[in-house]
Amino acid sequence: MKPFLQRVAEHYATLSSEQLQQYVFVFPNRRAGLFFLKHLSQIVEKPVFAPEVVTVNQLFQSLSKLTLADPIELLFRLYEVYKENTYHSTPQSFDDFLFWGRMMLNDFGEVDANRVDADTLFRNLADLKDIDIRFESLSEDVQESVKTFIKDFQDNSDVSANNTQSGFAENNLTATAKQKFFHIWRSLLPIYKTFRNRLYNDGKAYMGMLCRDVIEHIDDIFDADSLQKRTFVFVGFNALNATEQALMTCLHDHGCAQFCWDYTHPWLTDPHNRASLFSSENLRLFPNELKTELENQTSEIAIHLLQLPSSTGQATEVAHILSSLQPADWTQVGVVLPAESMLLPLLEVMPDTVGNVNVTMGYPLKMTPVYSLLQHLSELQLLCVEKSGEWLFYHKPVIALLMHPYVKSDKSVRKASKIRRNNISYVSQSLFEETEQDRNRQLPESEKSVSLPFLMLQHYTTAKDALSGLSQVLNRMVVKKQQEQLKEAEQLQNEYIYQTLKVVNRLERMLADKKEVCPSVKTLFSLLLGILQDTTVPFEGEPLEGLQVMGMLESRSLTFSKLILTDVNDEVLPGHPAQHSYIPYDLRHVFSLPTPERQDAVYAYNFFRLVSAANEVYLLQNTIADNYNSGEISRFVLQLEHQYHLPIDKQVLSTPVKAPVPRLMQVEKNSQVMRELLDKFCPPEGMESGHGLSASAINTYVSCPLRFYLEGVKGYKEAEKVEENIAANDFGTVIHNTMQQLYQPFEGKNITPEYIKKILNDGKTDSIIENNYRKVYRHNSSAQFDGKDLLPLHVIQSYVKNILRHDLQIAETSLIYIGSEMKCGTQRYFILTENGVQILTKDEAEKWPEDKKNELQALLLKGTIDRVDIVNNQIRIIDYKTGAAHHVFPEDLKANLYISENSDHVRQTLFYCYIYENNEFKRSYGDKITTLTQSDSENKNITPYIYYVRNNSKSIEHEICSKNIQGYANMREPFEIALEELIKEIFDKNRPFYAKPKFNNCDNCQFRNICQ
Repeated sequence: MKPFLQRVAEHYATLSSEQLQQYVFVFPNRRAGLFFLKHLSQIVEKPVFAPEVVTVNQLFQSLSKLTLADPIELLFRLYEVYKENTYHSTPQSFDDFLFWGRMMLNDFGEVDANRVDADTLFRNLADLKDIDIRFESLSEDVQESVKTFIKDFQDNSDVSANNTQSGFAENNLTATAKQKFFHIWRSLLPIYKTFRNRLYNDGKAYMGMLCRDVIEHIDDIFDADSLQKRTFVFVGFNALNATEQALMTCLHDHGCAQFCWDYTHPWLTDPHNRASLFSSENLRLFPNELKTELENQTSEIAIHLLQLPSSTGQATEVAHILSSLQPADWTQVGVVLPAESMLLPLLEVMPDTVGNVNVTMGYPLKMTPVYSLLQHLSELQLLCVEKSGEWLFYHKPVIALLMHPYVKSDKSVRKASKIRRNNISYVSQSLFEETEQDRNRQLPESEKSVSLPFLMLQHYTTAKDALSGLSQVLNRMVVKKQQEQLKEAEQLQNEYIYQTLKVVNRLERMLADKKEVCPSVKTLFSLLLGILQDTTVPFEGEPLEGLQVMGMLESRSLTFSKLILTDVNDEVLPGHPAQHSYIPYDLRHVFSLPTPERQDAVYAYNFFRLVSAANEVYLLQNTIADNYNSGEISRFVLQLEHQYHLPIDKQVLSTPVKAPVPRLMQVEKNSQVMRELLDKFCPPEGMESGHGLSASAINTYVSCPLRFYLEGVKGYKEAEKVEENIAANDFGTVIHNTMQQLYQPFEGKNITPEYIKKILNDGKTDSIIENNYRKVYRHNSSAQFDGKDLLPLHVIQSYVKNILRHDLQIAETSLIYIGSEMKCGTQRYFILTENGVQILTKDEAEKWPEDKKNELQALLLKGTIDRVDIVNNQIRIIDYKTGAAHHVFPEDLKANLYISENSDHVRQTLFYCYIYENNEFKRSYGDKITTLTQSDSENKNITPYIYYVRNNSKSIEHEICSKNIQGYANMREPFEIALEELIKEIFDKNRPFYAKPKFNNCDNCQFRNICQ
């Protein structure tokens, strides 16, 4: 069967040139008119003047004395009318009105386009809401919904403070609140009338109003114009609104209208198919100029249903289909995308064999990078604070902007890293001043300008300032090259920015004299983002060349021999439209306003018309069910199969994806891994160099050997981020540094009770804590403390005082302070064998043959001891812990110390005892202390202690010992045996680093995504 538009062209090609010039061909969209002219030019054998071709909206505008108003202007003008005709104790802001205003405009447009009696409709609507508001008869669920809806109309003072009922009994809703709630519905009619009158007086209108005005004055228009001398041919229409139908009726009654309906396939007139909802009425009112006999080529259609478990995978499959096609004319191949989001993924994978691609559809601006950038800029303004006369910007939107694809550069990445590394919660514009100086240093004065990040970090005080600033930012992001040198991504970037700038410039013009309408920056961004959500980027190419890519509505009147239709899922085709409207379904149905059934019929007509005209059809379905998609196939496809019994070739396809990365459950100790391990913990440079094996590394190994390798050997760590609250390790560091600073004057001496009492009672201790907090967490920033700093500072102060009060009790007898943050270390020697690891004593290592010295490995064991003191003839090795107490002491130390995960505090403190007793580092605490600790150590017991500083002073101290063991000397042998076993396991090349199953900290491990 010939394409519909070709048959229309053939029908009118017999007219003479003079006759053809008197015809005006009216189409639903522009593309259909262009294809009609193409067919006409191919049929007409001699040169003729082309007839006039218009869309139906263009025809209405040509007949009206009114002009279409800008959508943004309509919102502002409607808001002015709304404020005058509604009651609020506090005037509703434009920001709050924005959503309801758009909904109101849409309703008014539908009322006018369908010629509804507005007086009757809105009075019925007010009465209906009056009934609905009687809450006693409603279910609790409905009451809760209404409660949510009307909360904006109710003052806090209207509701009794003692009222805690969840329902809406009569006493729950005051008369004032009811009055406010009813008034919005009762105001719709006066708002509608006043709004239209003001627009009409200014010669402006919205589209529905313009169409209605044409119909109301059609007789005058017909008499004054030469319409009767023209013949209007309406081509390819289906679902008509009341104004379109009235215009066609008037022209038909005057004998100057003809109609070409695409109802030649029996599907489109089948009463059991919703696609035929409008056909019988249209044919009854307006006879078809084309042949009316139905043609059925169903048996010739080859239909392929391709089911994929992916949405984006459809684009790849479409590209695969296109690669397999070799049509003589690519314009006969149509790709129809019911979901707009499919457009860019498809263009990314379009095969080179296709050649020219013509796209005629809108791509939502809200799905482009420029929209996300504006969202970040909006957050930047909303979350900024003023301190000491300077505006500071919250780090999250700042980092998001610096890493945005339109802004990202080496310098912006470095600045983002600096913000994360230094925990800068609020960023000053001065952070980028150095960048400005560097950038402009070598430039002549005329070329100096601020960088994009510096330009973005501005605080706007008015909407006018914000629009001016946004315009500068957007213009800076335009890629300035010759058009032929622009890459495709750069072309798209410029197009997105151009469309956004158009909206920004329109807003700037609108707000020039409307400061009272949009006074705040917050409202401005809300308005801008709201408008951009409804804005599409128009992709329009040369429709008469190449592959045709379009949306569902853009396909009206067009036919293709080969059709590819994506997203044949019920949620998309026909979809479930959300009715954002003041007018409920029942009234819509009674007053013949659009309902969901109408959308079903429109999509059904377009679907069955496209399929019926094609020779080969590819339907692609997404089978994955998630929060947005049920995975159910479109009801239209089921009709083809079950109602019309068409054979459908079904194929279940898997999305072509890369093989998943296998979970990293273990790492074998090959030669490279062993080299990394030895370089890390057996530094060849000597004792004072290298990382060494620390207590925390040992605890990590006991927890999970794989994490020990990834974190301790490879050095992998989480990406930097701003810590808005002080981290646990920094929290402990502040306490350690504070105690070291407080006790430093008493190294090697008795700490007197008087001194401790003094530092407990004066304010210097708090000052020391604050300075250490600023140094550790704020990286020496001079910025004032935020409210979120006060709580951790208070907690640290209480912990330090817990320690001091406990030490005061000890100092009453004797407390000799040796030192804090003492760095100690020793070496253990071993050799690697085929069967594992052989541990050597120091004497054995010294006697090791010179020709085999390269076999000898010197493991560095090192750590920093929180504190060492002497009490009651005991050298106490003290470890400060800010967390909860869990000092589980295994009864069988040798067997269990390096198995139990809950013994990490005990294990760490015993390790400190070991490296202190065998310390080989150079001491830096003075001769007196060195002599004291070395000469008296044999006569004093080294005893491990833990200070759980969050406890009160009476329970802060925990001596690590069992019932039958006193001091480290009695634990030395089993501990050293256990330590040797651990060393053997770590360096045994036959034992891989494995992921320990069900470790209790897996949820907090940074590597959980690669080994679980």
